[in-house]
Amino acid sequence: MWSSATNPSPGAYAVMEPDGNFVVDRASGNALWSSRTSGNPGAYLSLSDTGQLEVISPSGSPLWPGSCDGTPVKPTNEGRQAHFNRP
Repeated sequence: MWSSATNPSPGAYAVMEPDGNFVVDRASGNALWSSRTSGNPGAYLSLSDTGQLEVISPSGSPLWPGSCDGTPVKPTNEGRQAHFNRP
């Protein structure tokens, strides 16, 4: 199972931004973690048949693969404002 390694963060939530960046934000809106995939408008979040969490480009190419072996992906703080984007 993928983990952003941002615990404990009460009120945190995950969003897919319009620019293609998948972000875990604090309740205040400041980023705790980012997939670093901004610059890819239209990208979307996908959970593959094998349990891999991915950010996929509009053309169908994976931009960011999460870890499905239990190893947490290191968080980054980018301080982004979050918005929902649904394909």
